[in-house]
Amino acid sequence: MDSDDILVGNILEKVYITAKTKNIDIVQYKFFKKYENYSFLIEKTKGDIIYQPELSDLLFYGKGSFEQVIFYIFNRIIKKDVYLNALMFMGDEFLNEKLYLNEDIIPLFCIFRNASSFLVFDDIGYAKLPRKNNVKSLYDQYHNSSYVNRIFHDNFIELKFLYKKTENNEHDKAICWEFLKIFKNQYRPILNNITEGYELLDDVFDLLLDSKYFKDNQKIKMQQLKDNMMANRYIKK
Repeated sequence: MDSDDILVGNILEKVYITAKTKNIDIVQYKFFKKYENYSFLIEKTKGDIIYQPELSDLLFYGKGSFEQVIFYIFNRIIKKDVYLNALMFMGDEFLNEKLYLNEDIIPLFCIFRNASSFLVFDDIGYAKLPRKNNVKSLYDQYHNSSYVNRIFHDNFIELKFLYKKTENNEHDKAICWEFLKIFKNQYRPILNNITEGYELLDDVFDLLLDSKYFKDNQKIKMQQLKDNMMANRYIKK
Protein backbone atom coordinates (compact mmCIF):
# COMPACT_ATOMS: atom_id res chain seq x y z
CA MET A 1 0.00 0.00 0.00
CA ASP A 2 1.09 3.59 -0.54
CA SER A 3 2.68 5.23 2.48
CA ASP A 4 0.13 8.04 2.54
CA ASP A 5 -2.95 5.77 2.42
CA ILE A 6 -4.59 3.85 5.26
CA LEU A 7 -6.45 0.59 5.89
CA VAL A 8 -9.82 1.00 7.55
CA GLY A 9 -10.69 -0.92 10.70
CA ASN A 10 -9.69 -4.58 10.91
CA ILE A 11 -10.42 -5.21 7.24
CA LEU A 12 -7.61 -7.73 6.66
CA GLU A 13 -8.86 -9.96 9.48
CA LYS A 14 -12.41 -9.83 8.12
CA VAL A 15 -11.53 -10.69 4.54
CA TYR A 16 -9.03 -13.35 5.62
CA ILE A 17 -11.67 -15.16 7.65
CA THR A 18 -14.11 -14.91 4.74
CA ALA A 19 -11.55 -16.26 2.27
CA LYS A 20 -10.62 -19.17 4.55
CA THR A 21 -14.19 -20.05 5.47
CA LYS A 22 -15.53 -19.98 1.90
CA ASN A 23 -12.29 -21.12 0.22
CA ILE A 24 -12.11 -18.13 -2.14
CA ASP A 25 -8.99 -17.27 -4.14
CA ILE A 26 -9.48 -13.48 -4.21
CA VAL A 27 -11.49 -11.36 -1.80
CA GLN A 28 -11.80 -7.71 -2.73
CA TYR A 29 -12.94 -4.94 -0.40
CA LYS A 30 -14.23 -1.48 -1.24
CA PHE A 31 -12.12 1.64 -1.06
CA PHE A 32 -12.67 5.35 -1.28
CA LYS A 33 -10.62 8.20 -2.66
CA LYS A 34 -10.47 11.39 -0.64
CA TYR A 35 -9.60 14.75 -2.14
CA GLU A 36 -9.45 18.16 -0.50
CA ASN A 37 -13.15 18.93 -0.79
CA TYR A 38 -14.86 15.62 -1.48
CA SER A 39 -14.53 11.83 -1.50
CA PHE A 40 -16.10 9.01 -3.47
CA LEU A 41 -16.55 5.27 -3.07
CA ILE A 42 -15.23 2.68 -5.50
CA GLU A 43 -17.09 -0.61 -6.11
CA LYS A 44 -20.73 -1.48 -5.93
CA THR A 45 -21.59 -4.44 -3.74
CA LYS A 46 -21.46 -7.84 -5.38
CA GLY A 47 -22.27 -10.50 -2.86
CA ASP A 48 -22.12 -13.57 -5.11
CA ILE A 49 -18.96 -15.60 -5.62
CA ILE A 50 -17.77 -15.31 -9.23
CA TYR A 51 -16.10 -18.25 -10.94
CA GLN A 52 -14.31 -18.79 -14.23
CA PRO A 53 -14.78 -17.99 -17.06
CA GLU A 54 -16.64 -14.86 -15.92
CA LEU A 55 -13.78 -14.07 -13.56
CA SER A 56 -11.34 -13.45 -16.42
CA ASP A 57 -13.75 -10.92 -17.94
CA LEU A 58 -13.95 -8.69 -14.90
CA LEU A 59 -10.53 -7.09 -15.13
CA PHE A 60 -11.22 -4.91 -18.15
CA TYR A 61 -14.82 -5.44 -19.13
CA GLY A 62 -16.61 -4.90 -15.82
CA LYS A 63 -19.39 -7.29 -16.85
CA GLY A 64 -22.35 -8.27 -14.74
CA SER A 65 -23.02 -5.92 -11.83
CA PHE A 66 -19.57 -4.30 -12.11
CA GLU A 67 -19.76 -1.02 -13.95
CA GLN A 68 -16.15 0.09 -13.63
CA VAL A 69 -12.72 -1.21 -14.53
CA ILE A 70 -11.18 -2.95 -11.52
CA PHE A 71 -7.46 -3.03 -12.21
CA TYR A 72 -6.42 -1.95 -8.70
CA ILE A 73 -4.34 -4.48 -6.80
CA PHE A 74 -4.21 -2.82 -3.37
CA ASN A 75 -7.79 -3.50 -2.24
CA ARG A 76 -7.84 -7.27 -2.16
CA ILE A 77 -6.25 -10.33 -0.61
CA ILE A 78 -5.04 -13.10 -2.88
CA LYS A 79 -4.35 -16.74 -2.10
CA LYS A 80 -0.59 -17.27 -2.16
CA ASP A 81 -0.70 -20.19 -4.61
CA VAL A 82 -2.72 -18.09 -7.06
CA TYR A 83 -0.24 -15.23 -6.77
CA LEU A 84 2.76 -17.51 -7.30
CA ASN A 85 1.11 -19.20 -10.28
CA ALA A 86 0.49 -15.74 -11.74
CA LEU A 87 4.19 -14.89 -11.38
CA MET A 88 5.11 -18.12 -13.17
CA PHE A 89 2.58 -17.25 -15.87
CA MET A 90 4.30 -13.88 -16.30
CA GLY A 91 7.74 -15.48 -16.54
CA ASP A 92 11.25 -14.31 -15.63
CA GLU A 93 11.80 -12.39 -18.86
CA PHE A 94 8.88 -10.09 -18.14
CA LEU A 95 9.48 -9.83 -14.39
CA ASN A 96 13.09 -8.79 -14.99
CA GLU A 97 11.87 -5.67 -16.79
CA LYS A 98 11.34 -4.10 -13.33
CA LEU A 99 8.33 -2.10 -14.46
CA TYR A 100 7.03 0.73 -12.31
CA LEU A 101 4.35 2.37 -14.49
CA ASN A 102 0.99 0.55 -14.68
CA GLU A 103 2.85 -2.35 -13.13
CA ASP A 104 -0.18 -3.31 -11.05
CA ILE A 105 -2.38 -4.03 -14.07
CA ILE A 106 -0.31 -6.85 -15.55
CA PRO A 107 0.04 -8.98 -12.39
CA LEU A 108 -3.66 -8.55 -11.74
CA PHE A 109 -4.50 -9.70 -15.26
CA CYS A 110 -2.44 -12.85 -14.60
CA ILE A 111 -3.93 -13.31 -11.13
CA PHE A 112 -7.49 -13.17 -12.45
CA ARG A 113 -6.56 -15.67 -15.14
CA ASN A 114 -5.09 -18.10 -12.61
CA ALA A 115 -7.76 -17.76 -9.91
CA SER A 116 -10.93 -19.82 -9.81
CA SER A 117 -13.12 -17.80 -7.43
CA PHE A 118 -13.65 -14.16 -6.50
CA LEU A 119 -15.80 -12.20 -4.06
CA VAL A 120 -16.31 -8.49 -3.33
CA PHE A 121 -16.54 -7.85 0.40
CA ASP A 122 -19.20 -5.40 1.53
CA ASP A 123 -16.98 -3.35 3.86
CA ILE A 124 -14.80 -0.37 3.00
CA GLY A 125 -11.20 -1.33 3.68
CA TYR A 126 -8.84 1.13 2.04
CA ALA A 127 -8.63 4.90 1.94
CA LYS A 128 -6.64 6.70 -0.75
CA LEU A 129 -5.79 10.04 0.80
CA PRO A 130 -4.92 13.33 -0.93
CA ARG A 131 -1.55 13.29 -2.64
CA LYS A 132 1.08 15.82 -1.72
CA ASN A 133 2.16 16.09 -5.37
CA ASN A 134 0.98 19.20 -7.16
CA VAL A 135 0.36 19.95 -10.81
CA LYS A 136 3.79 21.52 -11.22
CA SER A 137 5.57 18.32 -10.14
CA LEU A 138 3.60 16.33 -12.74
CA TYR A 139 4.47 18.94 -15.37
CA ASP A 140 8.14 18.60 -14.42
CA GLN A 141 7.96 14.81 -14.74
CA TYR A 142 6.43 15.02 -18.22
CA HIS A 143 9.36 17.19 -19.29
CA ASN A 144 11.94 14.79 -17.87
CA SER A 145 13.23 12.60 -20.70
CA SER A 146 14.20 9.75 -18.38
CA TYR A 147 10.70 9.55 -16.88
CA VAL A 148 8.99 9.98 -20.25
CA ASN A 149 11.10 7.25 -21.85
CA ARG A 150 10.18 4.97 -18.96
CA ILE A 151 6.47 5.55 -19.55
CA PHE A 152 7.01 4.74 -23.20
CA HIS A 153 9.01 1.58 -22.49
CA ASP A 154 6.85 0.16 -19.71
CA ASN A 155 3.51 0.65 -21.44
CA PHE A 156 4.60 -0.91 -24.71
CA ILE A 157 6.34 -3.84 -23.00
CA GLU A 158 3.10 -4.45 -21.08
CA LEU A 159 0.96 -4.21 -24.21
CA LYS A 160 3.22 -6.67 -26.04
CA PHE A 161 3.01 -9.05 -23.08
CA LEU A 162 -0.79 -8.82 -22.98
CA TYR A 163 -1.07 -9.51 -26.68
CA LYS A 164 1.06 -12.64 -26.44
CA LYS A 165 -0.59 -13.93 -23.27
CA THR A 166 -4.22 -13.46 -24.33
CA GLU A 167 -6.00 -16.19 -26.24
CA ASN A 168 -6.36 -15.95 -30.00
CA ASN A 169 -9.95 -14.82 -30.25
CA GLU A 170 -11.65 -11.47 -30.71
CA HIS A 171 -13.13 -11.46 -27.21
CA ASP A 172 -9.78 -12.03 -25.53
CA LYS A 173 -7.77 -9.65 -27.69
CA ALA A 174 -10.18 -6.91 -26.66
CA ILE A 175 -8.22 -6.85 -23.40
CA CYS A 176 -5.27 -5.44 -25.37
CA TRP A 177 -7.51 -2.80 -26.88
CA GLU A 178 -8.78 -1.77 -23.44
CA PHE A 179 -5.22 -1.52 -22.14
CA LEU A 180 -4.24 0.65 -25.11
CA LYS A 181 -7.17 2.96 -24.34
CA ILE A 182 -6.02 3.30 -20.73
CA PHE A 183 -2.70 4.89 -21.59
CA LYS A 184 -3.11 6.40 -25.06
CA ASN A 185 -4.13 9.84 -23.74
CA GLN A 186 -1.05 9.80 -21.54
CA TYR A 187 1.12 10.35 -24.60
CA ARG A 188 -0.32 13.67 -25.68
CA PRO A 189 1.70 15.76 -23.18
CA ILE A 190 4.92 13.75 -23.49
CA LEU A 191 5.45 13.13 -27.21
CA ASN A 192 7.98 15.92 -27.62
CA ASN A 193 10.13 14.48 -24.83
CA ILE A 194 10.40 10.86 -25.98
CA THR A 195 13.99 10.24 -27.10
CA GLU A 196 14.24 6.45 -27.38
CA GLY A 197 12.28 3.21 -27.67
CA TYR A 198 10.74 3.64 -31.11
CA GLU A 199 11.87 0.17 -32.19
CA LEU A 200 9.65 -1.24 -29.45
CA LEU A 201 6.76 0.86 -30.77
CA ASP A 202 7.27 -0.60 -34.26
CA ASP A 203 7.36 -4.12 -32.87
CA VAL A 204 4.14 -3.79 -30.86
CA PHE A 205 2.11 -2.00 -33.51
CA ASP A 206 3.17 -4.61 -36.07
CA LEU A 207 1.51 -7.20 -33.83
CA LEU A 208 -1.64 -5.15 -33.32
CA LEU A 209 -2.20 -3.91 -36.85
CA ASP A 210 -1.51 -7.30 -38.45
CA SER A 211 -3.94 -9.07 -36.13
CA LYS A 212 -7.29 -10.27 -37.45
CA TYR A 213 -8.87 -9.89 -34.02
CA PHE A 214 -9.34 -6.12 -34.04
CA LYS A 215 -12.16 -4.27 -35.78
CA ASP A 216 -11.44 -1.81 -38.57
CA ASN A 217 -12.32 1.23 -36.46
CA GLN A 218 -9.98 0.01 -33.72
CA LYS A 219 -7.14 -0.39 -36.21
CA ILE A 220 -7.76 3.11 -37.55
CA LYS A 221 -7.36 4.55 -34.04
CA MET A 222 -4.25 2.42 -33.45
CA GLN A 223 -2.76 3.65 -36.71
CA GLN A 224 -3.53 7.26 -35.80
CA LEU A 225 -1.76 6.87 -32.46
CA LYS A 226 1.23 5.27 -34.14
CA ASP A 227 1.34 7.98 -36.83
CA ASN A 228 1.38 10.72 -34.19
CA MET A 229 4.25 9.08 -32.40
CA MET A 230 6.18 8.37 -35.58
CA ALA A 231 5.71 11.94 -36.82
CA ASN A 232 7.35 13.18 -33.66
CA ARG A 233 10.18 10.71 -34.19
CA TYR A 234 10.91 11.93 -37.71
CA ILE A 235 10.74 15.59 -36.70
CA LYS A 236 13.59 14.94 -34.30
CA LYS A 237 15.63 13.29 -36.98
